Amino acid sequence: MTVPGTGHGSDEHVYWLQALSPWPEEFGLARIRALLADLGDPQRSFPAVHVVGTNGKTSTTLLCAALLRAEGLRVGAYISPHVRGWDERIQVDGEHADLERALARVRPHAAGATQFEVLTASALAEFAAQAVDVAVVEAGLGGRHDATNVLDARVVVLTNVSLEHTAVLGETREEIAEEKLAVVSPGAVVVLGESEWEHAARANGASRVEIVSGSNLALATVAAEALLARPVDPHQAEDVHVPGRLERRGEEPLEIWDGAHNLAGVGYLLPRLPARRFTVVASMTRTSARCSRLCP
Repeated sequence: MTVPGTGHGSDEHVYWLQALSPWPEEFGLARIRALLADLGDPQRSFPAVHVVGTNGKTSTTLLCAALLRAEGLRVGAYISPHVRGWDERIQVDGEHADLERALARVRPHAAGATQFEVLTASALAEFAAQAVDVAVVEAGLGGRHDATNVLDARVVVLTNVSLEHTAVLGETREEIAEEKLAVVSPGAVVVLGESEWEHAARANGASRVEIVSGSNLALATVAAEALLARPVDPHQAEDVHVPGRLERRGEEPLEIWDGAHNLAGVGYLLPRLPARRFTVVASMTRTSARCSRLCP
């Protein structure tokens, strides 16, 4: 029996993953570093593009991966969250990885690890096992203490910064930007979707800062070019469609799915919707600040 959304018949390790805590008792990198050390530090096997930011990370990650594939590279992509199934999160050359296999590799070493740490380790180990030429990795929450902050990424993309997870990342955009840019390693090229963070990027060790105005595709293109040190054709990513991002699921009646989860995301979404009256079906946790305005 196929597990809905996973694409694989076995479900043992996926159920184990779902039972893990999504939140750590204490934020930090000690657990993920120990887990990766037990796995032979697979993150050292390939160069990486690290994508951080408030909105647009998944789209930028998948677009950049597509551009690099078009240049003849074998590319791993790691995204979060998923829309339809867990195996969306780990991709090799545009195809979902065998999630059961990836989890099975990590599970014997994962005591005490969180759900996201297990997924991150599974992705990095899978990329090493698949001998990718490069990985494009999306951060989960912030950057400084995020499990993806184990990469010595040659290129870091900061898509944008808006207020989010303020209890963890800080109460101002400036504080949040500092948390996200903490992933920058000395000598990295930093691609910014907003020019105001240039000083912070350089203060964290950026060797070069590229400021891009425009779309996620523009960010992805500049990131790919920074990694390859040559131009790429942005049209090579025209066929990339990201689930849950202005996704038209039906026409009669019109049904659109979108993962906008903060005011900036909603501000991007609204002018792109057709002019009509919509019925909104929204899902969020009761602890969310947004829920206080909608939930009884």
